[in-house]
Amino acid sequence: MREFLRELTDQLNYLKPDTPVSYDIKAYGEITDFKQQNYRVALFDNIYGSTKKSHHSLKNSDFIDTSSDFLLRCICETPYKYRLKKHNLSDANLQRKYFAKYHISFIDTEESDPNSEAIKTIFLFEPKIIVEFKFTGQFKSSTIDLIVTNFAELGKKVVYSLQPKEINETFLDELAKYITRQPHHLNLRQKNPSPNRNASPPQKEDVQSGVRTQKADGIKRGDNQPVAKTLRQIMLMGFESCPGSRMA
Repeated sequence: MREFLRELTDQLNYLKPDTPVSYDIKAYGEITDFKQQNYRVALFDNIYGSTKKSHHSLKNSDFIDTSSDFLLRCICETPYKYRLKKHNLSDANLQRKYFAKYHISFIDTEESDPNSEAIKTIFLFEPKIIVEFKFTGQFKSSTIDLIVTNFAELGKKVVYSLQPKEINETFLDELAKYITRQPHHLNLRQKNPSPNRNASPPQKEDVQSGVRTQKADGIKRGDNQPVAKTLRQIMLMGFESCPGSRMA
């Protein structure tokens, strides 16, 4: 899967498709001329610097290896700079915190009103939003978490659960469409979504399609089944039951 996405990013960076994106920016409103570009695939450890993480349910001598976890990043940016005005210092400070939280670069200047004691703050900002798709193995359930950040909206993070056996060519093709914001048939299962009393029970689908499968929480594991600790091990366990799938 990582190699597929790496090849995809190379193609996207070469072709530079025009992928328009819109984001709502606090106090300014919707900006519709973002372009999604500058794709990159990297190992999680190369980005965040941690090679292993301990787990409270394991012995002190045991670790969960994160060396095969990886992410795909791209940047949504606009060729323009934008201007907004705040009419009091309190609102201006809140706006500064908002920009800092989402890593939006800005320059601010203060202007005094000769007719009153009010001080206006003028912000000139240049939004550049990092979109992230992180793939990380879950050793307990032998599943893969797909953590999507800043994709649907700025500041929104959603965690989806994938089963290794559904990672086939059809799934990867639909995933590529999803990442590039094209019409797709990818039906991602949100991990631990808010309960909905009116929702119907999850239905089982054909896993060979790679698009929709049974709910990840339905996995049953024997007491003696080995626990997979890396994303690669989890993928291998899934591919044993789905020989026609593409290897990660």
